[in-house]
Amino acid sequence: MARLRFAQGDPVEIDLDEVVAYGPEIKNFRAWLGAVNASRDGRFLIRFTDERLLGFKRDEVRRLRVTEDGAELTLGEDPRVIAVREQEVVWYGPEPDGVRAWLGRVAHGAGEAWVRLGDGTELRFPIGDGPHVTFVEPA
Repeated sequence: MARLRFAQGDPVEIDLDEVVAYGPEIKNFRAWLGAVNASRDGRFLIRFTDERLLGFKRDEVRRLRVTEDGAELTLGEDPRVIAVREQEVVWYGPEPDGVRAWLGRVAHGAGEAWVRLGDGTELRFPIGDGPHVTFVEPA
């Protein structure tokens, strides 16, 4: 279940198992970080201009925080904070798949998003500075 909260109005809850389609595609480094953060698992890699590589598994991520010039990643059992300047990133991947990862991207897109459910219902909402997405795990 995902709960979408907007600047105005009531939150909307979406059963992720009922989602059959969604869009638009949202691509950029910050959106990718949002998708990584929303993912439950995976292995990820960031390549920098100086050929350094930063590899990590999703379960190593303690915190991802977007900053003015990139992001701070807090990783590991003995957490270490790694500052990533976006202008030094030449490649990142792989792309997390699925509606959960896509919802992690919506704060970094522009325009209008849509989610189609199995019963034909379609939800449309503005993206960019929101909505704020929370994943609600079953009890």
